[in-house]
Amino acid sequence: MLTGVRMRAAHGAVDVKDDSVTDLQHILIVDDDPACRALLDATFERRGFQVTHIDSVLDAFELIARVRPTVILLDLALPYRSGASWLARLKADPETAQIPVVILSDMPDVLPTERRNLAGAVVRKPFCASTLVQTVEAACAGPCLASADVTSGPVSIRLPGSP
Repeated sequence: MLTGVRMRAAHGAVDVKDDSVTDLQHILIVDDDPACRALLDATFERRGFQVTHIDSVLDAFELIARVRPTVILLDLALPYRSGASWLARLKADPETAQIPVVILSDMPDVLPTERRNLAGAVVRKPFCASTLVQTVEAACAGPCLASADVTSGPVSIRLPGSP
């Protein structure tokens, strides 16, 4: 059972109680840092996103089934289970494999290449809000022709099938 999950939108926070879907782009933030979650909530709500956040991956699959996010922002260093191992499980499940994931972490370099390639983009903390928003908006636009690796400096593009 989900506990302590709040769904936020431009009109305010609501409890997740039903399976309703809105026309808003829905972002699921998986991060255990309350200050980071608050910053991300404000950043994306201001731009019209519906935001749901959770502080670990323990109940994430149940939450995904209920809120059906357009994109997931995932931290790697989480309590109970790493974001990297959860990402592999997410992408192995046919029900969730198509959901784009943007990794948002202060230590993306520890992520093995095979796991990094499962994400649509990697953004290093601390992040530039406008770059993160552009990355998430690109992920929400649908299947991407390329994925970004925004770890430092200019964005590098990785085409599918390329090293």
